[in-house]
Amino acid sequence: MTGWASWQPWVIGGIAATLILWYVYRSLFGDRARGKPRCLRCAHPFTAEQNLVCTECGWTASTPRDLLRTRRHWGKAFLGLLILFIAATFVRIQAQNGNPLVILPDRVLIWSLRVDPTDPIGRGPVSAEIQRRLIERAPEDGQADSLVGLSLDAVIAGDSDSPPGSESWFKRYGALALDLRDGFVESGSEAAQNLAMIPPRIRLDFPTAWPKDQPVPTSLEVRDLWAIGTESVIDLGWADAGDAAPIESIGYRNLASIQRRHHFLLPPPSTWPSSGTLEIQARTRSLPDSTVTQIRGGLVPQSLEISGVTDDFALGKTITRTIKPPTDTSLTLEPWPGDKSTDRDIAGIFDSGLRRWLGAARPFAIRFDIRRLDDPRYQGVLFGLLVEIVERPPNGDEVIHRRTRIWMPGGQDLTGGNGGRRSAGWTISEENIEGLDGAFDPRSTSDWLLRITGDESLARRGMANFDGKPEDAPDQWWSGTVERNLPTETIDRGRPFIRMWFDPEGVKPPKADPEPTLE
Repeated sequence: MTGWASWQPWVIGGIAATLILWYVYRSLFGDRARGKPRCLRCAHPFTAEQNLVCTECGWTASTPRDLLRTRRHWGKAFLGLLILFIAATFVRIQAQNGNPLVILPDRVLIWSLRVDPTDPIGRGPVSAEIQRRLIERAPEDGQADSLVGLSLDAVIAGDSDSPPGSESWFKRYGALALDLRDGFVESGSEAAQNLAMIPPRIRLDFPTAWPKDQPVPTSLEVRDLWAIGTESVIDLGWADAGDAAPIESIGYRNLASIQRRHHFLLPPPSTWPSSGTLEIQARTRSLPDSTVTQIRGGLVPQSLEISGVTDDFALGKTITRTIKPPTDTSLTLEPWPGDKSTDRDIAGIFDSGLRRWLGAARPFAIRFDIRRLDDPRYQGVLFGLLVEIVERPPNGDEVIHRRTRIWMPGGQDLTGGNGGRRSAGWTISEENIEGLDGAFDPRSTSDWLLRITGDESLARRGMANFDGKPEDAPDQWWSGTVERNLPTETIDRGRPFIRMWFDPEGVKPPKADPEPTLE
């Protein structure tokens, strides 16, 4: 709240408190005898003939001085103080946007974490109030240190229903644990090491219905409590596959600028073992402190994207996930070439073109705006876009310097639906870094363009991102091709975003003929 809204509870509460305190004062000090003897119980006047006994109620005074004492109305005073306490509590709650948890002491609040309602992002009301107090209190404040210690003990211990590292633990304690790691725990401290020992949250999502003979589009999400600046290689394979190569091996970095999922293909459900048990192994290593400092300061070390897997990755605890094969279903799609308006929309997705950051190890990135396909007229259409940066020299040959794959369902919110999950997917780009520099060379005699081709195998992946009603499921895929000029922009300030996912073997160049991604 701002302005008058933030002051209103205190002004009204101050007026109410003044009136109540005046009432309490009058109850205790306002009923004075003023030199006239009277009964302390019923206030009946005393006469000289009565001696010390009240003729009205029978109360007997100990001494004549008792008849001149101020009458104390303790019941009224208690009632006034009770009302004052309730009013003060109400004012404080209102001043904190109506949050009743502000009245709880730290220890009671920490104990309440175990009954905090679980939330997909791990931020229940109790966790939110602890976060507010941690931010509000100064670092040198002893109360802040105490709250940090209490919070650490709570999140590391978890509870009987939410053991550390479990899905329920991340829903109840996860956000607070990240708060502590990112802002209140020193890197390398015992507390940081204890947090890092909690297994990461590995979440796999794939369609509940999919053809049994088709590879299954799957998304991987990692949520870790490792020290900031940790790189990992994550291998996924069947538990009973022996020494077979992993189904997927992907690099993960928790210093990323943008949080996103990694998309890959699981084998066809007809080949899944009966146990359905996946083993997930994370090999981790810490980036040097100087590298982390550089990244946080706005610079990207040249070595960040160059090195592949080395021996300094340490193998961590193996995590298992038992997954149930999706229900077998058919997936019949008809090609749809679109029209001129569709071609303009698809070309417009890439209006920002190719950007280059000078001095970075991996300096290129394509910006794209998938909202161009939110239009309701694209309902029922799946888009699988094979996006290539093509150089055409004067001799007529062409060279592909970058290739990216993007897929999405058309006609729905593509930016934040599904509880925050984007409804589009894309792969790590293949690129020839040295060759892309030519797109920015004013002396180049080549034509540089973007070619966007509809790909059925990619379009089918978009069905995994469809979140509408079954009767509205897409039955077409865009089968056109669009070529446009390649917009370029050189950025001489800041730095490129830090990629969360990377190929452990290094950046791959685009192959001459792209292999189909989904049979």
